[in-house]
Amino acid sequence: MILKFLFIFTCLIQIAEAKDFSDLVDQYVKINQEKIKIVDANRHRLKGVEIIIADKADSLASRFGHGMLRLIDDDSTWVNDAVISFSALSYEENYSLRRSLVGGYTIIPQVMTMFEYWNMYTKDEERNLKRYVINLDQRSLNQLLNTLFKYLDDPKKLDNYTFLSNNCIAVITKIFIEAGVTKSKKTRKIPTSIGPWIEQNELTLYPEFVMKNYKSVNEKAKALNINQISKEELLEHFTAQELNYIYLNNNELSEEKVDFLAAYLKTLALDLDQTYSFNPIAQTLYSDYQKEQLLLKKSDLLDTIVYRLENKNQYLKKYLKHLNFKTDTLVSLKNQAWNYRSYQFKRSHDEIYLVIELRDNNSLQDFSEETIRMPFQVKGNKVFFQGKMAGLLTDSNTIEFMADYRLAVQKDSRNVEFKMISL
Repeated sequence: MILKFLFIFTCLIQIAEAKDFSDLVDQYVKINQEKIKIVDANRHRLKGVEIIIADKADSLASRFGHGMLRLIDDDSTWVNDAVISFSALSYEENYSLRRSLVGGYTIIPQVMTMFEYWNMYTKDEERNLKRYVINLDQRSLNQLLNTLFKYLDDPKKLDNYTFLSNNCIAVITKIFIEAGVTKSKKTRKIPTSIGPWIEQNELTLYPEFVMKNYKSVNEKAKALNINQISKEELLEHFTAQELNYIYLNNNELSEEKVDFLAAYLKTLALDLDQTYSFNPIAQTLYSDYQKEQLLLKKSDLLDTIVYRLENKNQYLKKYLKHLNFKTDTLVSLKNQAWNYRSYQFKRSHDEIYLVIELRDNNSLQDFSEETIRMPFQVKGNKVFFQGKMAGLLTDSNTIEFMADYRLAVQKDSRNVEFKMISL
């Protein structure tokens, strides 16, 4: 597997006997070049690509997030997929943002595995990783890979790194444009705003998938002093998936808690992808969408249907025709003098009302609300639709829909429709 070799090379840098920091960087560059050769030698195994965005962080250098390119290989395991990150190559321990603004650094394409980047950004820095599936036929994929490896073999062709223009995501979008797989010739400069660029260039059929961080779980474990609470309290305060994450990633667990969780979790047969909030996409779907009804998980299929229904980009609508799903129109407001702005649910006894905020088309100041009774029934916090449980009503009056249902909101300048989508 590619993972085996990439992991070995990544570990070597940690044990290298470098004389100083610049010597360490030199060794890292050489090792990184060897990793690129390994990925290149396995290019025939690549089935698709994704653009990965690490969410913004508090530091100035990370305020706009960080963009990477994931290469999906043929072994159906996300953890070992090679991920390319175009970064500034600094030989000083203290990275200078001012120097990066004027092109004072060369660009280095860093190669690590998807799991290593997850470990860096999501586990250690508690930042979400957002995945954007790129849908390319084989010819377009080959064009993209040829352009990518041209720059991986000779990064100097990319010119120097500049924080505001020739940065991580600008380089990635430049490669897409040069490969001839986009409709626009404009690159993107801000990593966290890549979503609209991908849609404008008709590069994806799927919604944004998020590998969520566990910051709130880590804080809860610390606040409760997880090693001191009883087994009963452990099961009361944490879900099974949260406990699985803690078991796999919390190095401060006591031996007693490790033994208990090992025995308890063994009985549950949990999905590791779900623990890491990874939405698996079958390899064939990166180039051919026809079998997505069969290959996508039910929840991902419903999210995909809603994404295509709600999206203003009309090219996505034609990719609904081959899918079998049911649509129930709950609310339809047409030819309004008021423009839809937002909505929220409101509970009254055993009924749920939809409160829609509208804005006057002729004024930015005047707002109005319309309250409509929804065809839902409520028992406790359970929400039922047509006699079947559809979701849970939260304390904040939002509905968490179950795996079989989604709410779609289709709108334009004068019309809005709320539809229940089910399979």
